[in-house]
Amino acid sequence: MKEHSDELPAVEIFQRGPLLIKKTLLAEHDYDDDYGHTWSGSHIEIELIQGLQRRALSSLIPSGWILCESSASEESKVPNGFCTEPGDPRKEIHLDAEIHLGEEQTEPLLQQDFSLMLLFHEIGHAWSIDAMTPLQIEDFQEMKRMQIKQELRTERYKDLVFRYVWEEESKAWSHALGIRKDLETEGIDSEPRMTMTEIHTKIHSSLGSYRTSLRKIGITV
Repeated sequence: MKEHSDELPAVEIFQRGPLLIKKTLLAEHDYDDDYGHTWSGSHIEIELIQGLQRRALSSLIPSGWILCESSASEESKVPNGFCTEPGDPRKEIHLDAEIHLGEEQTEPLLQQDFSLMLLFHEIGHAWSIDAMTPLQIEDFQEMKRMQIKQELRTERYKDLVFRYVWEEESKAWSHALGIRKDLETEGIDSEPRMTMTEIHTKIHSSLGSYRTSLRKIGITV
C-alpha cells in the first residue's frame, strides 16, 4: 500500500506486512558530488510504525546529519545509498527515491524489501565518518588521490583500501544489524517479509562483491 498527500509537508506511507513506513518531505535538496554528478532529491524524515510503536529514523543518526532521498541522473536498477565523504562539510545520508524495474517502470525504493537495511547500513557509515579523527580523514583523502593517480598496486594503497573500504563496509553492515535488533526489542520489525537467513544472504552478497573487487588489486579478505 502507498498513500500520498499533496499537502505540505508532503507525506507518503508504504506498508510492508504489519509495518508502516511514513516518509515526510521536509525540503527540496539537490546535491552535486565531487564527480560532476547532480543528484535531484529531498531532505526527508522516515518514521517506522508498527502497532503502538513508532520510531523516527532521524533519532538513529549522528547529530548534525540529515536524511535525504536522491534520484540519480542515470537510471539504476540496483538499490543504492551513500554518505557524503569524510572531510565534506555536508553531513548527508542519501537513499535512492526509486528503483527502475525496466520498460520505464519504477517503484519507490522504500516499498522494496531490504531497503531499510540498506539505509541502516548507510547510517552505520555516517557514525563511522562522524567519529573519524583528522588523521583518518587525511588517510581517506590520500586513498582517493591514489585512486585518481591509478596507484592501485602499492602496499600503501592496499592498506588504506583494507581499512577504509573493507573494514568500513563490514562495520556498517554490523551496525545495520544492530539497528534492526534494537528496533525489534521496541516491537518494530523493520523487514517483516524477510527471514534473517535472507537478510544475511543479501549482506554476504554485498560483501562478496567487495571481495571480488579487492582480489583484483591483490587484497584477500
